[in-house]
Amino acid sequence: MPKLNFRLKSPRVSSHYYVPLVYLHKAPIPNAQRRYIEAGAFLPLKNLIFLDLTHNEDIDIPYINDVLYGLNEITTLKFLRINLIVNRYSLGICLESSYFHNFPPNLEYLEAHENNIEAVDRQFIQKLPKTLKTLDLSGNRFVFGTYLADLSKMENLTVLMLSKAGFTYSIPNRYPYALMQSSKKKNCTLYDETSYEEETFEFTLPPILKRLEMNGANLNYVLSKLRVKDNQLEYLSITENRFPILIGPLQGFNYLKYFDISLSFVAHIEDGFFSNLSSLELTT
Repeated sequence: MPKLNFRLKSPRVSSHYYVPLVYLHKAPIPNAQRRYIEAGAFLPLKNLIFLDLTHNEDIDIPYINDVLYGLNEITTLKFLRINLIVNRYSLGICLESSYFHNFPPNLEYLEAHENNIEAVDRQFIQKLPKTLKTLDLSGNRFVFGTYLADLSKMENLTVLMLSKAGFTYSIPNRYPYALMQSSKKKNCTLYDETSYEEETFEFTLPPILKRLEMNGANLNYVLSKLRVKDNQLEYLSITENRFPILIGPLQGFNYLKYFDISLSFVAHIEDGFFSNLSSLELTT
């Protein structure tokens, strides 16, 4: 059976469209700001591999369960794009675990650019498919919080991207609107139960993560001592941010081969900043 691709132009997405397309492999449904997607619309697509819902602003994160209904039964789906599915002018969003009950069980690539995500319910990370290898959340608004301690639970993740995204917009010609009111943040776990400062505070990364990109991510820090728990990171790119002073040392990056901090307004580097990065490879 040859692979079938399909591009939908109808303003309404229903399972009726897909009944004769059981062998469909690729379903891009992007750039449809007023397309209504019925719950269970993708149920007939038992052989779907790739689904793109980019720029469907009326979906909204709290209602993504309805759109993804039935995908938890599609074992072939590997690639999912849900970029810009919220109103671009909306307030920050916390990803609650209840929003994503219908994730495809064998998903390997998830892309969710520019959805105004600020934080993550700690249970959400635990519910991500264990098969996930690449997670691209570029262009969101993440804040520092305790959910970062659970990154190690993404056991098979090899690529994590938190850079700026590439969408551009026209000047608005109307005020923001919403078909439904988003739910309030309920389970956004940002804070620790204790307030003391840990002498050996360590960041946690997914255990076999190889590549981390945070380019143009509006990071504005003096890079003081940074310690990362056991990891296999080989590629770290944090270009186009603002790091005026590099103090260090950076500890725990025992496998790091490539480190790019260019275009970040570096004015001063302490002697010991690179002292623990002996695995770095020189490039020309």
